[in-house]
Amino acid sequence: MTKRQITFFLPLALAFVAFPSFAAVMIFVEDDQYEEKMLALLQEADEARFISLAQRLSARGKSLPKIQAVLADRLTSKNVQLRASCVDAIPYLGPAEKQTIKKMIVSMALGGLVKSSSEPYTKVVADALEKIGPTTLPVAIEYLNTKNFDQYIGVTDLISRLGDHAEDAIEPLVKNLKPGKFQWSTTYALMGIGEEATTAIEGLRKM
Repeated sequence: MTKRQITFFLPLALAFVAFPSFAAVMIFVEDDQYEEKMLALLQEADEARFISLAQRLSARGKSLPKIQAVLADRLTSKNVQLRASCVDAIPYLGPAEKQTIKKMIVSMALGGLVKSSSEPYTKVVADALEKIGPTTLPVAIEYLNTKNFDQYIGVTDLISRLGDHAEDAIEPLVKNLKPGKFQWSTTYALMGIGEEATTAIEGLRKM
């Protein structure tokens, strides 16, 4: 074996030994039944291996609706790192169904800090929902009446990122624009929407 071949194959060999899940994924990369085989791996995996597999799925970039649904079902976990790895992968596995978006937003209420990135879990979810796009807005609006602080922060963060695509959220946000713990994040979301929201705020002040 030449030096060039050793340089290429050695890191792969070490990865196969250190991470059995990596070996399984590499074997199935070109397999037409990849999704079914990955589903079996996920079903058998403990939390640590599940996180590893989910992190690799985010780089897949292929529509895998069954796997996407399995990841969404794990968003009730108490393990914030597991939830974060699932959320990160979901946008890359095809168009997200309304039920998947809802599970992502519901999971915001669990809060927590993602140790690997030192970011609040709600921000990680908002990042993922932003990647999915404006189709997340109707579900986000449904949760503007939540009493959960983490969830409200996450939802308003998402709405602010959607910009003028989020104009339907102006009316329910204005209703929440009152002194209290949600006032700042409500104002932030309205500012993110833009001119239409600013006009609504100015109209409220004149009343």
